Amino acid sequence: MKISLFALTLLVFSSAQASEIDSFTKRYAIKEDASGVLNKLTNERIQKALKRANKKHPCSKKRLKKSLLKQLKGNVVGGPIEFFINGSEEHELDRIALKRRESVYNGVKFFSAPVLKLPLGSFGRIVKVGDHIVGADKFGHFFTEGLAYFEKAQKKGLKSALRWGHKTELKKFGNWTTGVYSRADQVANYGGYLFWKSIHKKNGEHGPYFSCENKKWVQVKTFDWRDFVDAGWDEGINCNSYRNKKTRRTVEANIAALEGDSESASSCPIIEEVEKCNEVVTKYSSVYKNLVAKECLN
Repeated sequence: MKISLFALTLLVFSSAQASEIDSFTKRYAIKEDASGVLNKLTNERIQKALKRANKKHPCSKKRLKKSLLKQLKGNVVGGPIEFFINGSEEHELDRIALKRRESVYNGVKFFSAPVLKLPLGSFGRIVKVGDHIVGADKFGHFFTEGLAYFEKAQKKGLKSALRWGHKTELKKFGNWTTGVYSRADQVANYGGYLFWKSIHKKNGEHGPYFSCENKKWVQVKTFDWRDFVDAGWDEGINCNSYRNKKTRRTVEANIAALEGDSESASSCPIIEEVEKCNEVVTKYSSVYKNLVAKECLN
């Protein structure tokens, strides 16, 4: 389906916070695990939410959710954790930031990835969580799109929510704006769904995070990003698809050109870490087929 220039312009500016990441260039330059810093920040924001939730209406689930949204969620995309990682200020995170011309997206044309070619488009930083390389955008996906999954699943079931995520990656949150269809984004969305589902009741290995005690909400489980982040979040393992063949060839050629750089990876999935594909397949193939890259299934 062709998109008019006017419609494309509206779409691009409505997705002004959209960003893409490069999980290949300088990947191995990141040495320090960011989970400690990110866990501290996330739990501090959760405590602020609890303080607000407990001001009125003892143990109101609605108020708890609203307070958490204010502290954790972005408007359309993004959110405070993503913005913290991408922030220009100096802090203790070991992170990598690239300009477009330094990345594997160098040479991608405007109509293939309009957001990435405009000043409002940006490249998110990458960090290490546990043993996994993750883009800043995934933390926004987790809380923001994860909530959308949760609310849609409540109304029409999980499969409907997963299909919605697939469609948005094909359109406004992926192919139409950044030129990238990201399975890792959708895995992060699904992780966020699991979090929102387990706020005040146990859901498999997650939650409950909050309990009503003496007419006040208390946090009974510390939030830890390592409980959710896995190889499925890593675009170097759970490979992307692209809007068209020209974009795919450009990106793949740029990735291959990284061969010989000891700090970078030159294939997807990354040959040195290809065993992580087994984790992705085992954990997600039974949930929804579009969460797993075909390269991991081969």
